[in-house]
Amino acid sequence: MSQSEAPPNNISPSAIMQMATGFWVSKTLMTAVGLGVFTKISAYQKNNNGKSMTLREFQNIIRIEENRQQKHLRQHLYLLGY
Repeated sequence: MSQSEAPPNNISPSAIMQMATGFWVSKTLMTAVGLGVFTKISAYQKNNNGKSMTLREFQNIIRIEENRQQKHLRQHLYLLGY
């Protein structure tokens, strides 16, 4: 932008918000992949005729206690539709 050009009046934070939420989505998915969540859920469903699991079963399968990180992971996966 040259000195004679004025900055746009319609500056929006939407691009920054899209990058931030994209980061949150990728971080959540990479954490789940790192913990083997999807592989463990798939194996559970295969062994239980496609049955959905309870929260307690989910905790047992991924072998972590209910703590802040696990709660956030579970909530984010739910919000992302997984």
